[in-house]
Amino acid sequence: MSNFDEYQKYMRYKYGYQAFSIVLVLTLLNFFMSLFYDFQWGETGELETMVIVLIAAMYSLIMYIYKGAYFTKKQNPQLNAVIFFILGLLNISNSLSPYSPIIVDGKITSNIIMPLNGAMFVFISAAYLLKLFVEKRQDKEDFDEE
Repeated sequence: MSNFDEYQKYMRYKYGYQAFSIVLVLTLLNFFMSLFYDFQWGETGELETMVIVLIAAMYSLIMYIYKGAYFTKKQNPQLNAVIFFILGLLNISNSLSPYSPIIVDGKITSNIIMPLNGAMFVFISAAYLLKLFVEKRQDKEDFDEE
């Protein structure tokens, strides 16, 4: 964390705390659905927990990138965004197989992990591109006002 400035550290703590809150709320919701309604939406409880954690990780990573707290000053975010996008597409394309169904008997299977990871990498790239677009638009508006 020493490569990050104070703003980046603050944003990482802020969205890390929010991601933890997401995990906590979704885990409690899942627990109560299981306890009171005997409802299980994943093949196993471990899979349900993994999906909940992935959702929170996606949220925190997207917010880190959008708020400028993911890449250090020395890293090349454009190159990383392209690499993440390619990794995401590879994960998604590898998961599209009729022999590995995502839903069986109304419950998600462990085959959901790969497309979720792929979606996370694609969303990381999309968040970075959106951040660039918003910054360029703001710069243009600031330039037009002068």
